[in-house]
Amino acid sequence: MKKCLIIFFILFFNLNAHSSSNQKIINHLKNINSLQFKFIQKIDNNNIEKGECIILYPKKIFCKYYDIYNKISPLEDTLVLRDYHVENIFYLSQREGVKKVGLIDFQDALIGSNIYDLSSLLEDVRNPLDLKLKENLIQYYVERTELSIEEVILQIKFFSIQRSLKIIGIFFRLHLRDNKDKYLKYLPNAFQIIKIYIQDPIFTDLKNWIKDLQLEDLKI
Repeated sequence: MKKCLIIFFILFFNLNAHSSSNQKIINHLKNINSLQFKFIQKIDNNNIEKGECIILYPKKIFCKYYDIYNKISPLEDTLVLRDYHVENIFYLSQREGVKKVGLIDFQDALIGSNIYDLSSLLEDVRNPLDLKLKENLIQYYVERTELSIEEVILQIKFFSIQRSLKIIGIFFRLHLRDNKDKYLKYLPNAFQIIKIYIQDPIFTDLKNWIKDLQLEDLKI
């Protein structure tokens, strides 16, 4: 936990400006009547559900399951806040040590991989970081945890893709159901994260599935 908090201090003062919105992507999504996405959820210590779903807006959902999660080896021994990004983290200057970091919106916390919240910080669609800063922060984290850099990077790729797919669905749902359009401007960043990490051969099945969707905004 302390490692993630230390990284936050670096991120807090090094955020880039929000990337500009992509009106073309927004227009495409507004005309979509159905959404498809992948999912992975832990049922218990021995069982994991994996698959893909198609949502036919607004009433029907169809899902099928498959195996991809076992290609990574998360430790699943860490408190994961899940919504761990800068908008939910506060710098409390009057406190000492790690108590300077204040947190909100942690009601969905659970036990999981120590890389999940790290991925949330490094690949935040609201505040994208430049490549060099991300590389430096990953190296900083690896040196202090003594984890394999290969495994850390692989999990970052995996969770970044998973989170970005989830974000696309959530933000577009907020637009359709709640008329909240302010999140649509972040969708181009979510698409870009997927396009970058999906090139790893470990995600070949997922890449082919996305290609089959023939989405104009997610050509890979």
